[in-house]
Amino acid sequence: MAATDLYAELGVKRDASAKEIKHAYRRLARKFHPDVNPGNRRAEEKFKKISLAYDILGDAEKRAQYDRFGEAGINGAGPPPGGGFGGAPSGGFEGFGDLFEQFFRGAGPRPGPQRGQDLETKVTLTLEEAARGITRRIALGEGHRVDVKIPAGVDTGTKIRVAGKGRPGAAGGPKGDLFVVVQIAPHPYFRREGSDLYFDLPLTIVEATLGTKVRIPTLEGRSQLTVPAGVASGAKLRLRGKGLPIARGGGRGDQFAVIKIVSPKALSAADRTWLQELGERLSENPRAGLAWSTEGE
Repeated sequence: MAATDLYAELGVKRDASAKEIKHAYRRLARKFHPDVNPGNRRAEEKFKKISLAYDILGDAEKRAQYDRFGEAGINGAGPPPGGGFGGAPSGGFEGFGDLFEQFFRGAGPRPGPQRGQDLETKVTLTLEEAARGITRRIALGEGHRVDVKIPAGVDTGTKIRVAGKGRPGAAGGPKGDLFVVVQIAPHPYFRREGSDLYFDLPLTIVEATLGTKVRIPTLEGRSQLTVPAGVASGAKLRLRGKGLPIARGGGRGDQFAVIKIVSPKALSAADRTWLQELGERLSENPRAGLAWSTEGE
């Protein structure tokens, strides 16, 4: 049977570096992998041969033994002192096969191509960035960077999968994936609940009583809000469609202005007298009808 040259199987020179051998194997493994060539027996056999060659040449100790004794076993130049490899006849493919058997005896077969590990990293966005969606450049170490597209409407805890950007696979296997975990930084005045936004809107007693118009912030800039007369503290005034994009399903959430009535902190004597007289003229009792308001009377 014709002799087998492991270096020739991988298409490298005998003085090839470990890096060159690894690169050659990966290139051939991708070309002849059974998943890429379903039902192709010749490709399958070729894949087995290059895998076997790499198992030997990819291991420094085994490669040294092959370099020392392999040619004698393959070319029929005679076995080393003490007989053939493992007691088998020398020369041809038989001696070569016994050499393989020595390498693998007791160790079991090596696994085939294995998928690389997944990577996970975190990215912090402002609320405005989450609202419009951005592309963020992620550093993965050793000068390697990847641009990750983050869609509009993401929230804290959202995981974005980037296929094939994880760790390299073993023995020519595919790379793992990269998972980017999103965090949203706290906003100075907006509070988020799902796709809706809330913020506090302070009003004076006069504004709440008579009604007013106030310029308020939104994610898209300033907007004018009409406050109806007689609004109560704690009421929520809705601005439709001014919230965050709904990540799945389309559309946008709403924005709510939460009314906070602020009493005056400094009153002149005249103002105090005027308010007392006003209170006496007003006949409304805001506690009327409450179950507890008449208890103990």
